[in-house]
Amino acid sequence: MTAEETFATASGFDEGKKRYRGLRIGEGHLAVVERTTLLVKTSIARAQRQEQNASTPPGNGVEKGTGDSGAGSVGTALTPVVMPKFLPNAFDGSVKLDATRAVQDVGRVVQEVLEHLSTLPDSEVEVSLEMRVRVPDGVKDDVVRTVSENAKTLNFQVASFQRE
Repeated sequence: MTAEETFATASGFDEGKKRYRGLRIGEGHLAVVERTTLLVKTSIARAQRQEQNASTPPGNGVEKGTGDSGAGSVGTALTPVVMPKFLPNAFDGSVKLDATRAVQDVGRVVQEVLEHLSTLPDSEVEVSLEMRVRVPDGVKDDVVRTVSENAKTLNFQVASFQRE
């Protein structure tokens, strides 16, 4: 792959000087790409580097071919190429609810979180409700029967009683 088929990277763009900061053009190491990293056309990067090298006197402490000396500007206006922002595309959430206010709390979660996400185009929403109930003196047979029947009617995936 030739340099013209790739790109250079920069750490930023100085609007006042119309030049890239931290410019790297195929310098033999992998670029660290962060949210602020800019992709620069190789031809534009080379033009800035040539102008930079021509305006940097030898022995001034700035090594040619690395970074930005801050000197001069390129004769043509440079336009930074900004990397696309990758938006989050999934949400996972878990919240403990007050058992004495579960109905109100679930309503708030639905209204303040779920509705914002479920109305987005092509959103796929999965909601589950987990509960853990401990009764130190045990659960009477009639309550076990009622809860088991209701859980079955409501299509619970897991519904079981046990002795700990």
